Amino acid sequence: MPQEPSISMRGRADDKDELRVIPSNTQEGGFLDSPSCYTFQMHTWIAVFVAFFLMTPVAYAQSTPNLQAELNALLAQLAALQAQLQGGGGGAPLAPVSTAPSSASQCPSLSRTLRQGMSGPDVSALQAFLALDKAIYQDGSVTGFFGPLTQMAIQRFQAKHGIVNGGSPDSNGYGAVGPATRATILALCSRTSAPQINPSLTCTLGGVTVASGATQTFYSTTQAPLNSTCAAFSAVRQCVNGSFSGNAAFQYRSCVESEAASCVAEGERVAHGTSFTFFSKRRVTTSGESCSQFAQTRSCSNGVLSGSNEFRYLSCKVDISDSCSAGGVTVPHGQSRTFYRYDAATSTNSCASYAQTRTCDDGVLSGSSDFNKPSCSIGGCMLDGVTVPSGSSTTFYLAQNVPATEQCASYAQTRSCSSGVLSGNASYMYRTCAPVAGGSCALDNIVVAPGASAMFYSASAAPAGASCASIRQARTCTNGTFSGTATFNRSSCTDTASCALDGVTVAHGNSATFYSERTVAFGTTCSSKAQTRACTNGKLSGTATFQYGACSVNPPTSLAPSDSQLATALSALEAILKDALVQLDSWF
Repeated sequence: MPQEPSISMRGRADDKDELRVIPSNTQEGGFLDSPSCYTFQMHTWIAVFVAFFLMTPVAYAQSTPNLQAELNALLAQLAALQAQLQGGGGGAPLAPVSTAPSSASQCPSLSRTLRQGMSGPDVSALQAFLALDKAIYQDGSVTGFFGPLTQMAIQRFQAKHGIVNGGSPDSNGYGAVGPATRATILALCSRTSAPQINPSLTCTLGGVTVASGATQTFYSTTQAPLNSTCAAFSAVRQCVNGSFSGNAAFQYRSCVESEAASCVAEGERVAHGTSFTFFSKRRVTTSGESCSQFAQTRSCSNGVLSGSNEFRYLSCKVDISDSCSAGGVTVPHGQSRTFYRYDAATSTNSCASYAQTRTCDDGVLSGSSDFNKPSCSIGGCMLDGVTVPSGSSTTFYLAQNVPATEQCASYAQTRSCSSGVLSGNASYMYRTCAPVAGGSCALDNIVVAPGASAMFYSASAAPAGASCASIRQARTCTNGTFSGTATFNRSSCTDTASCALDGVTVAHGNSATFYSERTVAFGTTCSSKAQTRACTNGKLSGTATFQYGACSVNPPTSLAPSDSQLATALSALEAILKDALVQLDSWF
């Protein structure tokens, strides 16, 4: 009795795991001659085949690329099975899936660039051509899948025929079947000595034209990253009858190398890559202190200084620090004092609202120089830069400039200060007044010469949603009298109101993007739900439904399209294998 066939799962580094049925009384790849043993072999072969396929969905969720390779293997072996079924299903032995080609192989029809990971009839034709030379393709298997052994065979072929010798598929096409390699294959299998080059079919890329057969260096970026060279992003591509070889990502004719930015400290530039000692103090006292106690070495790296910003001085010396002076008062180094912006409090502001604490650092007072009054009295009045002591009176004016035909006295009012409160009309706010020249016009402290014009507004601030331009009027001065409407009597107008929506603040005159939905479904974009809205003095343009300041895309809830297509293909293959098993049962 013949022994039962054994089942072998043999892993090959070239293309994929190959499933073979190996009878125990034959060498690997052989088949039993007995019809009964053949029948058992066919059933066993198909049963294991289906069982192997049914295990595929378990691994599917783990590695989609590996399953794609398994699918290619199953399809190749299925083709052999279907061919055997079409032959009548008698006692004829099944042919092995992978066989070495004969010397009578036809020229492969290669119309696309082939590289590792691809599959198809053109890959099978390529492998059949390479197998003619055992020194190039030692394995000689024709699987239809471009694996590592097929890539190594292409590299030997390219080196042997002087196409390229070293590199990678992505840099210069070493190990990939590009235009130059396809042309050489066509020339060799057509019994010509070299690729047929048509000089009229030039290649153009990146603004440069290259003759057919010539090579040119291209780059994958126009600017190399910091600390990198353009050479690391370059590849030599050959023009072969109108098409460039190599990776299409290398498309730029020129490349520049990035220069690191220097750092700036105290107005001095610190070069990238250099280090300096910085100090947290310019001077230290002689009481047992030294500059080294306040030193730190900081390095410049592309515009950024390492270390703490507290160490900001490039020099330090041991010395007695200078004191500071303001308002006739001396402040010793390292000490602080409160200064005031005004020397008297008003009815609406206390002295504390005019105060600022300033510290002396080696002759320099911190804070604003506007706070230079050493004291502030309570109960006085402050208006237009003038202090009116409590119990005193001062004349103030309604306008700083009046028409030449009028007197400032008619615009004057005496206002008295009592415990920080000024009497009289608050509109009388100017300390000085002067008539304008004859023929000129004066309005809201604007003087306009005879025959000249000025822009006036009906309000000092435009209403929400409108601009100051909508409430203005040009008025011309003629012999001391303004033309136009008397209600346009303001010399200035401001558009300052900003807009706020969903936590986003938009300044007047600016725009921002808002969305009609906070989230959108996977496969769509937020841009389809977006609208740009402009702020005009507190009012946003556009549609109110676009009310959200941010939008995000929901994550996918199902398989990606490529995964779904692969799952469908596997299901179809399962149905074909089960149908084949039913046919075998009906024969035997």
